[in-house]
Amino acid sequence: MYSQLISLALLGAAAFAQASLPNEPKPPQIAAELRARFWRTQAEAIAAAARAERAQEAAKAVQEEMRKACGEKFIAALDAEGEPACQAKH
Repeated sequence: MYSQLISLALLGAAAFAQASLPNEPKPPQIAAELRARFWRTQAEAIAAAARAERAQEAAKAVQEEMRKACGEKFIAALDAEGEPACQAKH
């Protein structure tokens, strides 16, 4: 019984909140050029994320190749100059 009253009150409040007031101003319109820029930048961001993901996968593949090249007794790491090199495992 109480749950029905509460749900009726919530339903009424939700309906009233969605009803527009007679003096409520219309929301401003976003210019077509601005909307087009938004969608263009969204597409560019999605493409950049896909390129970054492919680059990350390529980097992982190269790291795996370096591990294989170093063998089991060595690890691929950066030397003093910052270059990848095989170093003894500690």
